[in-house]
Amino acid sequence: MKFYNAFSIILLMVSCSLCTTEAIIDKTSCGMTKLCYEYPTHCDPSSPDCIFYTSSYDSVSDVFRLELSGGTGNGEEYSSVGMGDRAKMEDADTYICTGNELLTGVIREHKSDPVIDATTPSEISDVTATTVDGVGVCTFTRKRSITRTISNSQKVNFDFYTTPYMLMYAGGKMEEGGKVPGYHHDNFHVVHNKIAFTSTAFAAECGHTIGCFTSPNDCEPGKGECKFLSWSYNKKENMLDFTLVGNAHSGAGYQSFGFADTQNMMDVDLYYCTASGVKSSVIVDLYDHPMDDESTTVLLNHTEYGVYDGAIVCKFSRPVTVSKTVSTGLQDFHLFDKKYYIQYSTGELKDTGAIRKHQNKNDYGSSDTKVNFTTKTKGGHGDNDAGSDLAMIKAHAIFMLMAWISCGNLGSVIARHYKKFTVWFQLHRALMLGAVLFTAIATCLILIEVGGYPKYAGSHAIIGLVVVALCFINVCMGFARPDGTSNLRWIFNRVHQCVALSCRILAIACLFLGFQLSMTESTPAFQILAGFVANEVLVEVVLEFIPAFPCGGAYSFSCFKDNNEGKNSSKNYILGYLIATNTAFLLSFIVIVGSQ
Repeated sequence: MKFYNAFSIILLMVSCSLCTTEAIIDKTSCGMTKLCYEYPTHCDPSSPDCIFYTSSYDSVSDVFRLELSGGTGNGEEYSSVGMGDRAKMEDADTYICTGNELLTGVIREHKSDPVIDATTPSEISDVTATTVDGVGVCTFTRKRSITRTISNSQKVNFDFYTTPYMLMYAGGKMEEGGKVPGYHHDNFHVVHNKIAFTSTAFAAECGHTIGCFTSPNDCEPGKGECKFLSWSYNKKENMLDFTLVGNAHSGAGYQSFGFADTQNMMDVDLYYCTASGVKSSVIVDLYDHPMDDESTTVLLNHTEYGVYDGAIVCKFSRPVTVSKTVSTGLQDFHLFDKKYYIQYSTGELKDTGAIRKHQNKNDYGSSDTKVNFTTKTKGGHGDNDAGSDLAMIKAHAIFMLMAWISCGNLGSVIARHYKKFTVWFQLHRALMLGAVLFTAIATCLILIEVGGYPKYAGSHAIIGLVVVALCFINVCMGFARPDGTSNLRWIFNRVHQCVALSCRILAIACLFLGFQLSMTESTPAFQILAGFVANEVLVEVVLEFIPAFPCGGAYSFSCFKDNNEGKNSSKNYILGYLIATNTAFLLSFIVIVGSQ
């Protein structure tokens, strides 16, 4: 009998030990089979001071399996979690674990007590509540959506599958005999960005509260070959919050995103995620292997990482500005003062845990245009979210093209080669004033679009402003030109011509740089602009050498002489040809700009 009693006691102890082990929330599967959240960050679920919450989606049953722990339990202390649309404890679907039972309800008004359900809703099932080693632990199953009545008697459907929510924690003492949760006082926390409980929910706020980039365009995060990056500004900490989701088979490897001035993988501020961490890196030269940058990695906050449904999922906060050493030296990557191309790649890991170079064509790429991280873009083509912003950029380009493809060039050619025309000066003045007017309008449009002159201006902006300055200088010189009999007239003519020529050259260089900033490599804009330059040079060379051609003889060029510039002069045909070709070039550019 004594042996039997001793055996029973040992068996009971082992059984209790097993029960305790099963009741404590398992943290080892976080980021693999379930999503885990805790307050304070990185706290131990076995501590009563740690509010720990997990969520996993069962696609077969279309339900969420949830776990919640914290407080001393036994109906004395509670831990709670709520999901709402704002970073405020109001209008939130709420769950409270006391260690003896699971209470469900809704918080309607800010700083008000939760309204506890009289009975557990039918959408909640498989409820367990226990106290293990002085910690209250609850598990339960929730259907993907539940309808709650929030403030102002509004009915809202809380759908965990399609919608991300602000997550809020609270803990405190139970009152009125363990039936009513007391006010949490200072023991509460609200996350600073929304939490997505499924890969589908990651993209729900794109274009509204967060900016997003996907490749392929508008794909579903975590599915197929979809690569997903989202960002939002954390004003309180002056940081950008990023969420990164790799493709469906990235879990065993890595997913990276970076920011660069070009579409080439060089001088890239890079960040990559694996199942075991988030790191910052830099690519210096084309075809270089990324080099980890520990000085930036330590600046990353709120890092979360893991694998969910086979896809890499990670989150981190990055300072608005970081400095990295690239091919040109130390460079500031300021995501608010400057636009960048988004670079991405995915691949396998080496045995050492380092990342391997991407292998397949679908595993790497770049955004089509530079991205403005101060806007909430949506899609895979960069800064194409807002019709008004894009319209401003297009209008800027079109006005500049009108100024320097047509007005500026024709005005200069007429002044140089067609002074025998009675109205040459009126034409020259009208065309050049048109060029200045269009340039001024284009400059105002782009300054409005970018909010003033950028702190980190590129060569396009700098040269553009030089062109604007030269334009106005030449206009002022034109109005103040000396009389034709003045000894200073020849000086005015030479300076006026030099400033005009400088304007034309710099303006064309600025057009090339502008196309480089905004056009994809597949567009023929560069080739057409090169054709325009070649055509312009050819026409002006011919016009410049016409006076040197002999008159009469078998090869008579007398029709080109200045004294023959009448209605039938072939020189007029050259001008007509120039007007026609410039018009064709201008229309081609307008079509290309409009299609971007």
